[in-house]
Amino acid sequence: LSTEANMSRTLPEGSKEANAFRRLMKAYDSKNYKNGVKIAKEILKTKPNHGETMAMQALVINAMDKKKEAMELAGQALRADISSVMCWHVYGILHRQEGNYEQAHKCFLQALQREEDNFTVLRDLSHLQIQVRDYEGFKESRFKIFSSKSGQRMSWLTYAVACHLCKDYPSAIEALDEYIRLEEADTARNSTRYHVSEEIMYLAVVYFESGQWELCLNVLDNKKASISDKRGRLEMRAKVLMKLNRFSEAEEVATTLLDRNPEYEMYYNLLMETKQFNEETSDEDRLSVYAKVQEKHPRCRTASRLSLLALSGDAFEAAIGEYLQTSLRKGVPPLFKTLLFLFEDTKKYQTVKSLVVSYKDSLRTSRAFVEGGDCESPAVYVWCLHFLAQVYDRENDLEKALQTINTAIEHTPTLVELYMIKAKVYKHMGEFLKAAETLDTARSLDTADRFINSKAVKYFFRCGNEEKAHELAGLFTRESRFLNAIQQLRDTQCAWFELEGANCNIIHEQHVGALDKLLAIRSFFDTLVNDQFDFHTFALRKVNMRAYVKLLAYEDCAFNQKPYMKATAVAAQLLVAMHDNPPGSKKEREQARKLAAMTESERKKFLSKQRKAARKAEAQKEKDAATEKSHKKIQQNKKQEELVKWDIDAIVKDKTFLDEAMKYIKPLLEFNHDSRPVYKASFEVLLRKNKVLLMLKTIKKLKEQDERGVASLDGAVPYCIAKFFVVFEEVKESLPASVKAIVEEEMPSLFGELNSSVAAKEKLGEISKESLTAASLFALFDANENSIPSELCAAVASAAEKVPSYSMKEAMDVFVSVKLKTNACANDLLHLKQVLHAKHPTCDTFKPIQESTDA
Repeated sequence: LSTEANMSRTLPEGSKEANAFRRLMKAYDSKNYKNGVKIAKEILKTKPNHGETMAMQALVINAMDKKKEAMELAGQALRADISSVMCWHVYGILHRQEGNYEQAHKCFLQALQREEDNFTVLRDLSHLQIQVRDYEGFKESRFKIFSSKSGQRMSWLTYAVACHLCKDYPSAIEALDEYIRLEEADTARNSTRYHVSEEIMYLAVVYFESGQWELCLNVLDNKKASISDKRGRLEMRAKVLMKLNRFSEAEEVATTLLDRNPEYEMYYNLLMETKQFNEETSDEDRLSVYAKVQEKHPRCRTASRLSLLALSGDAFEAAIGEYLQTSLRKGVPPLFKTLLFLFEDTKKYQTVKSLVVSYKDSLRTSRAFVEGGDCESPAVYVWCLHFLAQVYDRENDLEKALQTINTAIEHTPTLVELYMIKAKVYKHMGEFLKAAETLDTARSLDTADRFINSKAVKYFFRCGNEEKAHELAGLFTRESRFLNAIQQLRDTQCAWFELEGANCNIIHEQHVGALDKLLAIRSFFDTLVNDQFDFHTFALRKVNMRAYVKLLAYEDCAFNQKPYMKATAVAAQLLVAMHDNPPGSKKEREQARKLAAMTESERKKFLSKQRKAARKAEAQKEKDAATEKSHKKIQQNKKQEELVKWDIDAIVKDKTFLDEAMKYIKPLLEFNHDSRPVYKASFEVLLRKNKVLLMLKTIKKLKEQDERGVASLDGAVPYCIAKFFVVFEEVKESLPASVKAIVEEEMPSLFGELNSSVAAKEKLGEISKESLTAASLFALFDANENSIPSELCAAVASAAEKVPSYSMKEAMDVFVSVKLKTNACANDLLHLKQVLHAKHPTCDTFKPIQESTDA
C-alpha cells in the first residue's frame, strides 16, 4: 500500500482511532505484525465495523501465514465498507498472492472506479493487466501513469512497450524516440552502454515489426557504435536487407556471421536465403557454398556434415567415409545421432552401413580402415562396434545389436558409453530389469556423471524398482534439515523424475501416489506462469525490453511443451479411470468375492482379523504422530506443506477427478499441438463432462492427423464419433439452441460416412482386425460400471489373438490402458498377458510372474 494512504479516509483527523490507524500502517511497513494485530483490535473495539481497519488487519495476518483467515477478514471488510478504495485494493492484493489474477484484476478495477487518480492502484492494475494479457487495458493504465508522471523516463519506456504489445507502432516509436533523446541529453545520468544498446535495438525491433525497414536499417547503421550486441545487430540487419530485396548486401552480412561462428547451422540457412535458394536449386550450388566455408574454416564439422545432404553416389561415399573415419578416430559418442538426418535416404543409409561393416572387419584383422592402410588405435575398433550396434538396433535386429555391443565390451570393459547402448538394446527387447542393471554397471564406472545416474534412475523406474530409483536419485541431492532427497528433486521441479515415478506407480496400481506426482508436474508449469509476475517490473527496470517481449510470447505457450503434454496424457487417463473406478473399489470387490466363498465361521474369523489389523494400524499411526512431535519436526512439516500446493486426500475423498483432469487439458485446448495421446485422453474427459463442442473439436484434430497419415490404424476417430453420438443423443434436449445448431451444422462435413453410432462402430470393428489399439477400444466399447473385469479382459485377449502383428510399445500401452479401464486384478489379466507374451516373449511386462522374478 502507498505511504500516502497512511490515514484512513473514514476516521476523523486527529482522533485517537486515526492516530492508532497510522501506527497500524507503520507496524505493517516495519513488519511488526504482532503489534499490528494488537493495534487493529484496539481500533475495532470502538469501531467494530470499520472496513479499512479490518482490511489492514487482513494484510497483517496474511503476512503471518494465516492466508485463509486473512481472505475471510478481507471479505468482511469489503462488506462493511464496499465504497472503500483500500478495502478493494487489499482484497485484490490477497487474490493476487493466491495466484487468482482474474479476480484480483476485477478488484483493482473496482478500486480505481472509486478513485481514478490513485497511482498505487493504477500501477498494481497495470501489472495484473499484462499478467492476464489485457494489452489494451495495460496500454490505457500506462498512459494514465505516463500522463501524470511524464518526467519519469521509465514511464516513457513502459508506455512504449504497452503500445508495442498493442501493435500501436507509431505511438511506441514516438515514445522510444523521446526516451532515447532524454537519455542522450542528460549527460549527468550514468547510463550503462548495455542499457543504451538495448534501447536502440528495441527501437529497431519495433521499426522492423511495423514494416518500416528503411528506418530500421538507418537505426542499425547510424547507431552502430552504441550497439554492444554485435551479433544481434548483424542478424537483424541481414533480415532487414532481405526485406528490402538487397540480397547481395544481406549475403555479405550472413557471410560475416558465418565467419564469427561457422558451427551454427542457422547461419547456413540464412546464407541460403540471402542467395535465394529454394527446392529447385541444384546440389552443385549448395555444395559450392559449403566448399567455400570449408576452405575458410578447414576444421569446421558443420559444413562437412551439411554437405553430405547434397552429395550422392561415389562423391557421397568418399565424403561420408572421410567423415566417419575422422569421427571414429576421435571417439565421438553421438556420431550415430549426428548422422540420423541422412538415414531417411535408404541408399545413403545402406552406404553408411556397408562402410562401417567393412571398417569393422578390416580393423579386426589388420587394425586399419582398409587393407594396407595406416595402423589405427585399438579404440577405433571399439567405437566402430559402438556405431554398428546402433545401426542394428535401428533395424530392430536386436540379437545382432546385443552380440555386437558385447564384443565391444569384451574388448574394452571400462567404456561407459558401451553399457549405455547395451541397456538401450535391452530396453527395446523389453528386458527392463537387465537394462536397469546394465546402466547401474555403467553408473558405477563413473559415479560423478549425473547424466548416467539419471538414466539409471529412469530405467529402474521402468523395471518397477522404485526404491532403487529413489536411492540413486538421492546420490545427487543433498539432504537438509527440512527436506529429504526426493523432496529436493520436487523442489527443483524435476518433471521427468515425477513422470517416470507416476508411470511406475500406475503399473503397481498405486494410483493415488501416481496422481500426487502428476499434480506436482502441473504445479511446476503453474509456477512457471505465475513467476513471470515479478518480471513485469524487473525486466523494464533493467531495460531488457527485447528479452521481456520474448518472455511474454514464451509464457503464452508455456503449457505447449512435451513434458506437460506427456503428463497430461497420463493424468487424464488415470483420472478418468479413478472416476470410473474410485480408489478402493477393487479391494472391496475382491473382499466381497472372498467373503461370498467363505462359510459363516470363516467369515466371522476373517472380519475379526480385519478389525484387529485396523486397530493396530490406528495405534501405530498415533504412535508415529507422537514420535514425530517429540522429535520436533514441526518446522520440517511446515516446509513440506509450503511445497505441496494440492490436497490429494480431498481430491480422493470428494471424487473430483474429472475437475482435476479438466485443469490439465484446459490450457492445451487453446493450442494447435500434435500430441495424439493428449487428444485421445482429453476426449475421454470431455465425454464424461458432456462438453459436446470441445468433443467435436477434438475429433476434428484427430481426423486431421489421420488425413496426414499420423496414425489412421489406431481406431481413435471412429471410436470417438461412435461415443459422441451416444452422448449427444442423451444430452441433445438439454443443450442450448445455439450449441445444438453448431453441432448439427458441423456433423455432416466432419463425420462423412460415419453418420451414426452404428456406422462408426462398424468402422472401428474393421480397423480392429489390423490394430491392437483399435481391438481393445472395440472390445471395451460397451463397458460400464456393471461390467465384470474378467469378462472385459477376456474380450480384449480374444480380440488381440486375431491381430496379426503389433509393436511391443503398442502392446504395453494397451495392457496398461486395459488395466486402468477395467480395474482388473492380476488373475483377470492373466490370459491377456499370455496372448501378448506369445507375440513379445522377451518383454518383462508380459512374462509369467515366476519367470519375470527369475530374470
